Amino acid sequence: MEQHKETDATESVNMSETIKRKIYGGVRKIFSVYWSAYGGWKALFSSFYLHISFVLLIVLYPLWSKDGWWDTVITIMPNMIGFSLAGLSIWLATGDEKLKSTISGTHPASSGKHSPYIKTNASFVHFILVQVSALLAAIIAKAYYIVPFSIFAKYDYPCLILIGWGAGFLLFLYAIATAVAVTMSIFRVSTWYDAHQAKLRAKSVVTKDKDS
Repeated sequence: MEQHKETDATESVNMSETIKRKIYGGVRKIFSVYWSAYGGWKALFSSFYLHISFVLLIVLYPLWSKDGWWDTVITIMPNMIGFSLAGLSIWLATGDEKLKSTISGTHPASSGKHSPYIKTNASFVHFILVQVSALLAAIIAKAYYIVPFSIFAKYDYPCLILIGWGAGFLLFLYAIATAVAVTMSIFRVSTWYDAHQAKLRAKSVVTKDKDS
């Protein structure tokens, strides 16, 4: 009887581990691919757009150091997220297939782990994830202010409040800044497309000259 119980317990543990692997394994894997394609912590901390966000955070201190800043974020972010998702869908659905085949797939001679196509998509994904994080931070700040804010204020920790508010507003500013980053990534792809078309046109002219 005890042996049966031990067997059932072992099977239950194994089943639980299998379920965890199936549920969380795929999520962990795709996030690790995104993070690697984006460039990881090095790319984040060396980002020009993150540095600009810190500067703006200091300049806009009078705005986010008072309660209510989250209403601005909650009003703006949902629309930005919607436009971003629509933009990503358009980017994935349209474009020259020959160009996509050229910039996608890592070349054996290339030292890069990810193709330019995946890196551009990773920039889009990063942009959207920062937006969602900024919206969640604003909602959490508002929630803890209302009921009744704050656990920290109750014990008179104004520094902790400012740190939390500053982090939340920094995410908002970084979300706006990364909009510029993604725009420039798309513009970079457009320059590749332009160069691709110029190359094809040049080949066409050479072929016509040979035929004539």
